[in-house]
Amino acid sequence: MSRAAILTALAGTMLLGLTTIGIALDPETRRLREVCSDRDPVLRSMCRARIFAVLDRVEEAQRRLPREAWAVCIPPDATVRQILESVDPFLQGNTQAAQGRRDDVVAMALAAAYPCR
Repeated sequence: MSRAAILTALAGTMLLGLTTIGIALDPETRRLREVCSDRDPVLRSMCRARIFAVLDRVEEAQRRLPREAWAVCIPPDATVRQILESVDPFLQGNTQAAQGRRDDVVAMALAAAYPCR
């Protein structure tokens, strides 16, 4: 094996290790991931409360911004259940995004599920 190939492999291994070590969830985001995926109704209600708090902030911002600047466009026929169920898969499946602040991650999940077109 050439010296260049060894150095490339070593650099890739180091980069992979740093990337893995560097992933650290915000404590509040980690807790939100836990309560949103839990079966306990009390914990699930905490998850719902956080999602609704973020939705309130999104709606407040939308009142001040032109429609072209909106990131979240929930259709009028979307049910509360659909909205709530759209957040958990994003929280569980996006480790990179989940490094952000809790409310920002919920807003990203809503924008991913209900993008404005």
